[in-house]
This record gives sequence, C-alpha cells and structure tokens, in this order.
Amino acid sequence: MGTGLVGECYKEKVIKYIEDLPADYLKIESGLGQSSPAALLLMPLKYEDVIVGVMELASFNQIPEYRREFLEQFSERLTTTINTTLLSEQTKKLLEESKIKEEELKVREEELQQNLEEMQAINEDRDRRTEELESEIAKLKEQIAELKRQNK
Repeated sequence: MGTGLVGECYKEKVIKYIEDLPADYLKIESGLGQSSPAALLLMPLKYEDVIVGVMELASFNQIPEYRREFLEQFSERLTTTINTTLLSEQTKKLLEESKIKEEELKVREEELQQNLEEMQAINEDRDRRTEELESEIAKLKEQIAELKRQNK
C-alpha cells in the first residue's frame, strides 16, 4: 500500500488519470505485439469507504472523459459485485462453522444425556442397596432385641 501508482491510488482512494507515462512503466501485449500505453487510468474499487482493490486500465490512446465516467460507474458496480461475493463467502464460511459447532453441541448433548442416564442408574442402584441394607439393619436389630430378651 502506498508503493507505486497503484499503491498511491489505493492509499489516497481517488481516481488517477495519467497521460505522460514513463516509457518503461508497462507494456501492453497482444497477439500482434507489444507497445507502451498512451494513458493510464487507476480507479480505487471502493465500497462504503473501504478499498477492496484498484482497477488499472492502460490504453494506446487518451481516454475521453465520457469513457472515464462510464468506467467509474462500471467500477462501482464491479466493487458492489466483489463486496457481495466476499460477503457471500464469509457468510458461507460462518454457516459452515455454525454447522460444525451445532454438530459438536449435539455430540456433547448426547454425551451429557448418556452421563445423566448412567448417574440415574447409579442412583437407583444406590437407593436399592440402601433399602436392602436398611432392611438387613432392621432384621439385625430385631435379632439383637430377640437375643437380649432370650438372655434375660
């Protein structure tokens, strides 16, 4: 950011139109050969004051004002499309993360349910054993009382 013409355009967030390019700035290549451009148009792709990129257009001829205005409108639509795509990808990623977390929560819930059922079974077993022991204690108390009566 801030390095070179594209970096300056990104940093300053303003359109730059340059007609006097250095001869070695860049070459336009095609199947017919290559040549230096006569003009360069740099447009920040800005969405709600956030730069998502810079569009760099080189031309063999000067770019008339009406074409620059058209390209500016095009860049606004392009920026909206890029931003919508980025938001869609981010939403998709968040949705996937949400599904993963939901699955993890379901697994945890199942584990907790299983633990609860095991604890209930342990408690029922403990209650059953407590009743058995209380019953045995009551029998032993009766036997002790019977033995005391017999010894008297």
